[in-house]
Amino acid sequence: MSGWWLEVFEDDAHFGPPASASFAHEQRLPSDDFIASLASRSYIATLGEAKRAEIFAEVAALLERDDAPIEGAEMVIPLQTVVYWTRKRR
Repeated sequence: MSGWWLEVFEDDAHFGPPASASFAHEQRLPSDDFIASLASRSYIATLGEAKRAEIFAEVAALLERDDAPIEGAEMVIPLQTVVYWTRKRR
């Protein structure tokens, strides 16, 4: 994330400087559901069948590795949410 859009607040008379906070969390789901979520994304769904099969085979191979983010029967997907806010100047 470049944050280039934050530049609009630098000299803005209406808003104060932006603040931010970051929150780490994770999503846990069965491996099959993870694959299904990939299949539903437009940049995967619009590919030809052969290319999609190739990608899913690569993902399946990655999930078989010892360092795959799997605990028990669930994928553990690390996520981070970044929140920005500002206050209106009076």
